Amino acid sequence: KLSTRISKINESFERFEEKQIRQNEWMKEEQILLDKQIKLNKKLDDIKYEIEKYEKELKQIDSKCTHHRQTVATIDSALPILHSDKTTAVNNENYLEAGKIHKQIQKKTQLKDDSIEKLKELN
Repeated sequence: KLSTRISKINESFERFEEKQIRQNEWMKEEQILLDKQIKLNKKLDDIKYEIEKYEKELKQIDSKCTHHRQTVATIDSALPILHSDKTTAVNNENYLEAGKIHKQIQKKTQLKDDSIEKLKELN
């Protein structure tokens, strides 16, 4: 009867050791998975940072495009008035005023051309 008891204790001890071995393996596996998760989280953070960076760049580009479009639109609406004013000045033989207006027209036309060129670059 004692030997049977000792045998059962030995079996229990062996099962306990097997469970400990399995638990250690699971703990190692869990640590490996946690390490992988940390690496993936780092990659995810890096990707999120890149996305934010590109979104910021995109907003800046969009803002510049809007600015240049508005510049072109403003100049487009101003040029006919300036041409009319220049014609009126010439008709009134006010050549000094016509010359000033002509310079304004050239300056605005150059600004418009610059904005159009920048829009092409941005797109």
